[in-house]
Amino acid sequence: MNVLIIGYHQQFFYQAKLLADAGHNVYIATGTGTGSLDEYSVSIGAVGVVKEPLPAVDWTVDNCTWITDAITAHSITHVINGLPWVAFIESIIPEDVVYLGPNVAAAELETNKFATRAAISALGLRTSPVLLEGSSANIAADLTSCTERPIVVKPKTVFQNAIILQAGEEATLTSRLGEEDAYDYYFERFIPNMVTEACVYFVIANGQWAISSTWALGGEATTKGVVLPVTSWMGHTTSDTLSSDDDTAVRAFAATFLDMAKTKGGNYEGELYVGIDNAGLVHWIEYSSRPSSPNVAPVFCSAAEYIQSLTSDPSIIASAWPSDFKFTDLVASEALGSVYPYDLHATHSVPIPVGLTKRGSTYLLEHGGLRLFSEGDLPSEFVTAINASGTCTIS
Repeated sequence: MNVLIIGYHQQFFYQAKLLADAGHNVYIATGTGTGSLDEYSVSIGAVGVVKEPLPAVDWTVDNCTWITDAITAHSITHVINGLPWVAFIESIIPEDVVYLGPNVAAAELETNKFATRAAISALGLRTSPVLLEGSSANIAADLTSCTERPIVVKPKTVFQNAIILQAGEEATLTSRLGEEDAYDYYFERFIPNMVTEACVYFVIANGQWAISSTWALGGEATTKGVVLPVTSWMGHTTSDTLSSDDDTAVRAFAATFLDMAKTKGGNYEGELYVGIDNAGLVHWIEYSSRPSSPNVAPVFCSAAEYIQSLTSDPSIIASAWPSDFKFTDLVASEALGSVYPYDLHATHSVPIPVGLTKRGSTYLLEHGGLRLFSEGDLPSEFVTAINASGTCTIS
């Protein structure tokens, strides 16, 4: 196979490695950066199809001839798309090329948050009340009209970040939105008494869905804060297992939603985010019709099974997940540029991480930290060696 992956930086790192290790040709198209594909992705066998920085609004049929040209030039057989705003690409690629990604209707579950919210409510699932509808062009006046804090500012129909506004941050938010093109938004009540946020990782294919895993998240308020963190989400979020009761409730919520989502079509991996309050009730937060950026879990089936699962049977990817999976958070000693002891992964048989920067023979932590995957606990010798490195730590 000749596979073209359209996605964020290292979003499909493990999928690309899986396919390349199986002898397939893997090309990665990204509209975020110039020059060559990053060295770390090249080291796993990927080839770059790189475009100068291209904002989401500028991914149009007319601007994407570089994608279709790459499909022709490299005799691409499969396109895997992880950018919801590029879902239209399915309609302009050759008919004999297999498209694996959200179609337009599935992508809009992520990009049209206001309509998705209404659909969620219609299913009888919990959503937070809308406090105000408006436009970022009138942010100062809207913040005066709505005095409740904290609130979540969500775009209605464009691909923009949700923002959590705390008391005293109004001027900063006004300045931030003033630097962007105006868009319609709504203010949503922050989930009262929320105890934890949970993520559901799933696969939709061939009109079916399957859940791969669930876990709890911490630190997401920093990721979605008014002042964006210097480093990526990996440097300040945490993960943990859900309690048995919370897991049951989250999976039930997800099942109701995914029964609706599968009717939209598409063949893709995605993530559903919910909040759990102090009464154990589950509330809608948001939906991603793609793996996160970057996706930090390996693929546990073979390359052939991976393609088969995305094409026809989502349970293949989902059932291959180990039951004792665990994420461990590693913190860099410096926000940017800490040298990472990469060789320890081979020494202790720990899967290599996603999110590194490679320069020559040196591997660097450029995101404030990493999320490491393991089946069960990480080997104690690996943890000891990491903590002795002087450049990063695992608590």
